[in-house]
Amino acid sequence: FEARHFNNTTYNNSHNYGDITITSDVNTPELALGGLVGTLDNTGEAITIQSCTNHGNIKVYSSIPKNIYLGGFLGKLYCGQFLVGVADNPEILSHNYGDILYEANSAASVYAGGVVGVLTHNLTSGDEKATTAIRIAHFTNHGDFTINGASKTAQIGGVVGRCQTGSASKVTGSSW
Repeated sequence: FEARHFNNTTYNNSHNYGDITITSDVNTPELALGGLVGTLDNTGEAITIQSCTNHGNIKVYSSIPKNIYLGGFLGKLYCGQFLVGVADNPEILSHNYGDILYEANSAASVYAGGVVGVLTHNLTSGDEKATTAIRIAHFTNHGDFTINGASKTAQIGGVVGRCQTGSASKVTGSSW
């Protein structure tokens, strides 16, 4: 739905059936691919996902990017809020059925998760000051992950590939 997110948005009852496939050597230092949104970065804005489904597969066959972020809903959260589900309402359920595949021979760092590939640190100074927050409630990942070939780092999780702040408690407003 979005390659790069800039505004507060709620996805409600949204469904993606399209696959995302990168098959060439894209001349870029990083790729951020998600079933709904590629990246939320430098904005401080919020994405809310309620009763959504991703059926699309995410496949990368590219050796140039050094950092690759792949998520069933969001590839990379750099700065902002990412809220999935409603904590006190189990009726609002979201699903990822999409498979994630990375196949290349490179020194790339690959971060992949059923919801989001990577959650990066908070920005705490300057014009980009913001808080990174995540809440994932009532979500199911049905997708498979496959990493073929060489990679520098491969961090894969059924829900989140990597939370770079070190622990969930350091991500302000977190609920897992």
